[in-house]
Amino acid sequence: MRILMTTMLLIIAASITAAAQQFTWEHKEDSSRDKVRFDQEHHEEYIRGVLHEMTGKMPRPDATREELAQITLDLLNKLRTYGERQTAMIEPEIPFWFLRGYESLNPRCVSNSRYFDGVVEGTQLPQSDIAVLYSFWCVYDAEWFSVSRDAEYKAWLSAVMVKYPPLWDALRVSSEEELHDGLVVPLQTPDEPYREIDNWINAYWKNVDAFAKPKVRDALVSELLEAAGVDADERFYDEEAYADAKSSLPGLTDRQFFLGAALALEFSQEIYRIDPETKQLLHFRDFFVEVFDYHRKLEAE
Repeated sequence: MRILMTTMLLIIAASITAAAQQFTWEHKEDSSRDKVRFDQEHHEEYIRGVLHEMTGKMPRPDATREELAQITLDLLNKLRTYGERQTAMIEPEIPFWFLRGYESLNPRCVSNSRYFDGVVEGTQLPQSDIAVLYSFWCVYDAEWFSVSRDAEYKAWLSAVMVKYPPLWDALRVSSEEELHDGLVVPLQTPDEPYREIDNWINAYWKNVDAFAKPKVRDALVSELLEAAGVDADERFYDEEAYADAKSSLPGLTDRQFFLGAALALEFSQEIYRIDPETKQLLHFRDFFVEVFDYHRKLEAE
């Protein structure tokens, strides 16, 4: 009898362990593929399961997003230190990949801008703070259905979301009026007040803590989970961005890499607030930029 009881307990323990290691991507409303109706909540049910798999320890049920972000940052800090792929060249005021994204995605996915048209043409000097505001506007203005239908856009917006949060937070030291006086007034002419920049400033101050809309975040995360082998919701990636992509970090399997990328997107804002100087998220920024460039070239062919 004792042997039988011991065997049964072992079987139950193994079943509990196996169940704890499984995680899914579930949307609570209509799941048919011919209708697109979602609840408006961001779905986070996958996070604890991913962290359990990546760390071997299940986070507490009552863990806050900040605590889950700290666990994710601890994972990122175990990766190769970012910087080995960097050159000695100082990054320009506006990164080249960012301007390539504006040129390629405007106007089908991102807003047209007279200022950025001038930067591309060489008639306006690039200013990093204006790019920071425009990047915030791009995330604020994004819709999940555009993200899901354009692989190039998905990758570029993902790069923005793992690069720019600490720069968005840095703008908090300036008021709306100070940003207008410092960024808009020097550019204004009688025929061009650059109201677009004031629109970005206004959107920033009204939504500085909102970050991405719930369904936009879901659209960006879901395909990364699918690439890792998790059964995600296919409505979020009509056009696949990562179908042939592989891990770009030595020592990580493809599954581990894509799970890590999903966590990086999920917690980028919280991670930068814990450690504004971290460069580890840029491993994934570089990956997203490479995917963006790949699809941009395909689009041009």
